[in-house]
Amino acid sequence: MRTNRPSRLRALVLTLLLGCSLPLAEAQAVDFSPVVRPIEIGFDAAIIRPLRFTALVVGGVLLAPSLLLSLPNGSSTRNEAIELYWTIPYESVFERELGDF
Repeated sequence: MRTNRPSRLRALVLTLLLGCSLPLAEAQAVDFSPVVRPIEIGFDAAIIRPLRFTALVVGGVLLAPSLLLSLPNGSSTRNEAIELYWTIPYESVFERELGDF
C-alpha cells in the first residue's frame, strides 16, 4: 500500500505541472440576450410594474400629509416629497420601457 502512495503523488504533481504549462484557451463570451430579454420583460410586466403601481397609489395617499408637513420648511422639501412619492413611481410605471431596470 505504501509503494502506491508515492506514485499517486508523482502522478498528481505531473498532472498539475502539465496542466499549468499548457496554454489556456481563451474563454468566449456567450450572448444570452435573446433568451434573457423576454424573461426580463415578462418579469417586469408581471411583478415589477404592479408593485411599482402599488407604490404610486400609496405614494399618492402619503403625498397629501407630507405636503402639509413640508409647508413650513419651504419649497425644496415640498419638491423632494413630490419627487419621492409621485414623480419617481409614476416614471417607473408609465414612462420606463419594459425590461429596463
